[in-house]
Amino acid sequence: MHRWWIGLAIVTFSTAAWGQLPYVEVSIPMSDEVELSGDLYLPEGDGDWPTLLIMTPYGKQVARPDAAGLPFGTADYAWLVVDWRGYGASGGEPLSSNGADGSAVVEWIAEQAWSDGHVGMWGSSALGVIQFHTAVEQAKLTDPHLDACVPQFADFGSDYEQHYAGGVLKWEYSLFHYFMGYLDWTMLLEHPSHDPFWTFIEAVGDIAADIETPMLLVGGWYDLDTRAILLGWDQLANHSDASHRDDHRFVIGPWTHAGEDLLEQGELEYPQAVGAAHGAALAFFDRWLRGIPPDEETPRVRWYEMGAERWHDGEAWPPEPPSPETWFIQPDGRLNGVEAETGSMSFTVDPDDPSPTLGGPRMSFLEVLDGPADLRFEVESRPDALVLTSAPLERSVTVAGAPEVRLWLSTDSLDTDVMVRLTDVHPDGRSMFVVDGARRARFRDSLENEALMTPGVPAEIPVLLQPTALTFQEGHRLRVVITSSNHPQFHVNPNDGGDLYDENAVPRVATNTLWTGPDHRSRLILPVIDTNWAFADGFEDGDTGAWSVVFGD
Repeated sequence: MHRWWIGLAIVTFSTAAWGQLPYVEVSIPMSDEVELSGDLYLPEGDGDWPTLLIMTPYGKQVARPDAAGLPFGTADYAWLVVDWRGYGASGGEPLSSNGADGSAVVEWIAEQAWSDGHVGMWGSSALGVIQFHTAVEQAKLTDPHLDACVPQFADFGSDYEQHYAGGVLKWEYSLFHYFMGYLDWTMLLEHPSHDPFWTFIEAVGDIAADIETPMLLVGGWYDLDTRAILLGWDQLANHSDASHRDDHRFVIGPWTHAGEDLLEQGELEYPQAVGAAHGAALAFFDRWLRGIPPDEETPRVRWYEMGAERWHDGEAWPPEPPSPETWFIQPDGRLNGVEAETGSMSFTVDPDDPSPTLGGPRMSFLEVLDGPADLRFEVESRPDALVLTSAPLERSVTVAGAPEVRLWLSTDSLDTDVMVRLTDVHPDGRSMFVVDGARRARFRDSLENEALMTPGVPAEIPVLLQPTALTFQEGHRLRVVITSSNHPQFHVNPNDGGDLYDENAVPRVATNTLWTGPDHRSRLILPVIDTNWAFADGFEDGDTGAWSVVFGD
């Protein structure tokens, strides 16, 4: 396996035993006379084939034999890898949306002698986003040729919380989008609250009803924004065009943004998930491009339960409404189900020495550690961290959804941040990252309106974490790590209470205090389900759970 570092969409391609197809370079004319550049890979022999299309801003050479190779091997498909307009070897200037170009390339493929007229699209992140917009353009045609799409780690819309989690700028994520030319940095910083600008952006991005192409969405529990992927699936499953609404499928595994199908994810291994994404993609393409019926009917959703290390099949996510389970923060740092006594814990926050980001939803192109990581030494051992831990669990606890932490906090400043990291503490002491979340104190009541803190006065600050699916096994411990920074994942609050993102702000050291007790019920709320009934039976140890799919007529 090879990792090819190409920015936001770090695609894991495989040069498997089937070998690497030769390629020829082709030029694809657009209606405005701009030509896009592509690499065409054809199977051996004469004939015509269904075609899998990848459109990328990161360089079509990624799929060449001397680089990473094609995503997965099959002698049954042609592949075409095309540079976006204004990127790589393609002509023209970059566009805000590449859907029209994508649709034109699909129709160009259908006209070629080597094509049988059936086209599918595949790709991760930016390579996935273009698939949604291409499908929208295809729906405008009377005889479209796009039969199926497999967008991985991608959502079709854009919303406030993709860039401002709990009102805190996602520093690393947004900077990358700026450097790639995907967003206007000045405009982003001019809208730090959920104002009418974001309401408009979210309305424009709501395109599910315009999608008529069957989609297989692939997501990961350690992706950059799992919340957005799940929201996209919900919109497709419930609001896309009725002609193919029942044909969409969703697979979500224990993967990072660049790690689909890899054994190692961060500092853990997931052998049961190796090959699952590509296996599902190939089955999906075989059904829609080659007309090969699946062996057996499978539900719409397949999701991976970390901790228990098993797959589940179902018709929806979550599989059942979770039951909220509350764990109270005790003044001595314990975490349990008993209402806490009155108490407090304080920590100092220095913006010039922020708590470091370790693991989690990182920008993998930086070759930093992402996914599950042991936080004990670089995060929890610092004096700016409150570490709150349960006793060893007497029963397993399965979390399916977005945990929430509600903290009563006071500060000697006018503003500060609350950063929460949830970890799974193993019996050997490792404190493995599960999910995180952020909230800027001035946005504690609303993401629309600011309200500065009153120094020394406790206020309740809610922090919604990213969704996950993980079983904390019997004998493990729950841990909540509280800091007021998590950098470079998030912007560092200068703690001055001044204008947001003022480059001339003077950082100040702040003292923050967490309060407990009947009047200050600081707590962790877990969305808990029972998964015993939902286990996907029939898989042997080491089986990836690659599946065949039955779709609506």
